[in-house]
Amino acid sequence: MKKLLMILPLIFLLCFTFGCQKAEEVAEEGLTEEEVNAIMEDFGKVWNNFDMEVCDRVFSADYVDHDPMRGDTIGLDAFKKVLTSYSENYSSMDIIPHETFIKGDKVASLA
Repeated sequence: MKKLLMILPLIFLLCFTFGCQKAEEVAEEGLTEEEVNAIMEDFGKVWNNFDMEVCDRVFSADYVDHDPMRGDTIGLDAFKKVLTSYSENYSSMDIIPHETFIKGDKVASLA
């Protein structure tokens, strides 16, 4: 259980950093604070509530999740299977961002 608690913030950071919004949807001047807050709220719904409908809004179809424990998960459907596995094994998760950093079209959040 301790390993899981240590790994989940890393998963959160990696997922959000590398796949939260489709590249073609990012404006040249970058994301606004309101857009980032909306994405963060949706991201929390995906992980904390295992909400598959919100997952379609947050992640692109060609999303790749790089996880050192289980390897790469390629594609949104494969990622949804991972989320389903988590939802079957854990009743709830509480991933809460503590700090969010925005620079142009890049966002990182610490959980």
